[in-house]
Amino acid sequence: MMDPRHAAALASLLGDDTRILTQPQVVERLSRDFYWYSPVLRKQLDGKVGDLVVQPVSVDEVQSVLRYCHTHSLAVTVRGAGTGNYGQAVPLQGGVVLDLARMDRIEDIQADGVAVCQPGVRLGSLETEARKSGWELRCYPSTIVKATVGGFLGGGSGGIGSVAHGGLRDFNTVRALEVVTMEAEPRILRHEGEAVHDILHAWGTNGIITRIWLALAPAVEWSQCVVAFSGFDAAFDFSERIATDAAWIKRLVTTFEWPIPSFFTPVRQYAPQDKALIFS
Repeated sequence: MMDPRHAAALASLLGDDTRILTQPQVVERLSRDFYWYSPVLRKQLDGKVGDLVVQPVSVDEVQSVLRYCHTHSLAVTVRGAGTGNYGQAVPLQGGVVLDLARMDRIEDIQADGVAVCQPGVRLGSLETEARKSGWELRCYPSTIVKATVGGFLGGGSGGIGSVAHGGLRDFNTVRALEVVTMEAEPRILRHEGEAVHDILHAWGTNGIITRIWLALAPAVEWSQCVVAFSGFDAAFDFSERIATDAAWIKRLVTTFEWPIPSFFTPVRQYAPQDKALIFS
């Protein structure tokens, strides 16, 4: 169990004890993601929990917290919204859960279609704001409403839009990242171009993402379509033609083999019995 003096010291650093969370139920909730989807991870991670949660609102506060944790050898686990399935937000050695949810400012949607934002911005909020100036996200996960930009970059991969724009590692979608290191004197570093790949999909283990430059795509007013086929092969062949033909403007092309569509209540009403489906 962590010495309670650490909570008081961190509260003093932030000048705000309301952003140092120590209530056991709250700390437990913010020490979890959806790892329990996996029976393997559930066995490994059940019962793992941080000692307290810190919610910084600025880069300076992130540096102060990391400096303190380094000095006192406290483990730090970075958290976005906890929508991942891989245990990336679960503290393995207790310590501090660094919850970046309050760093949620969209700083700019640049004229060239690059969003500048903090890591706690929800992807859905960024999509809504970008559309006001004629842009949209190139790709996003199914958890767009809750997931944060920083969490997606730290642990995500592809999602809706990948069929047209690739994953996060492709086509210079992530233009630059500002990160803070955990050292005796935490540094602020900027990774640009190919250097962003040092940080992407690293779960915050080699730098805490504090600012993001993310390329967008011109906004489209999308229509959704479901097509049924008698067999999976025919559905897949048709969806592959859509996916690879530049004449089709698309954001999503997904092929479902029966009985997968029958497992989801909102989808079931559109799913003829024994038919493979394409969602596009």
